[in-house]
Amino acid sequence: KDYVVYDELLKNNLIASKDVTEPTVTGYDLFTENTAKVTVEPSKPITIKYTLTIPDLTTLPEGTTLPATISNIVADQKVDIVVDKPKVNVLKTALSGGVSVSGKTFQPGDKIDYTITLTNPTNAVYKDYVVYDELLKNNLIASKDVTEPTVTGYDLFTENTAKVTVEPSKPITIKYTLTIPDLTTLPEGTTLPATISNIVADQKVDIVVDKPKVNVLKTALSGGVSVSGKTFQPGDKIDY
Repeated sequence: KDYVVYDELLKNNLIASKDVTEPTVTGYDLFTENTAKVTVEPSKPITIKYTLTIPDLTTLPEGTTLPATISNIVADQKVDIVVDKPKVNVLKTALSGGVSVSGKTFQPGDKIDYTITLTNPTNAVYKDYVVYDELLKNNLIASKDVTEPTVTGYDLFTENTAKVTVEPSKPITIKYTLTIPDLTTLPEGTTLPATISNIVADQKVDIVVDKPKVNVLKTALSGGVSVSGKTFQPGDKIDY
């Protein structure tokens, strides 16, 4: 009679009672020392159940770092669980012909190969990580100029739409190719050369585009002197 059962879960400074459903049989007295008492009869097991929801982990108690261990002791029974807050690192690169676009100017028809790499350096799976590429915010570019991105499809270019699960040590690679459009008709206020900015998370890639043109200069000399205003006769030589 009056067997005292005590669960030390709430001694962990990462956990509060609001994170735990009310235990069956004992209620929340289970988590207060020398409070929960039950009568255990022979051959009649008593089962106490509750559920812990891992809290946000954004604000940690002083001195606590992630990953952290939540220990749970009842009598001589100990259960440890490891918790971590997942995060994703983003790397974006842009190449043309296998070479970095940095410091170069591109013209209509040139192709830019973009790669977005998502990595999770933690021990926890990041579910539904939202990845958004701002490329189509550039008024020089339309979706028809871009191949469909791998993994996410065109959702990549719509805010709060493309979601991926990033597991620890399993990078996700998203790729697509931009073909520089014609640039003959420019949006109002746009002049060439122009910069196409492309931002994903904290990664920004700029490419400079221009429409090539040729200036022509033709000269005509006779005896090293301009032909302008002069009259020539048979046998004279004109050097163009």
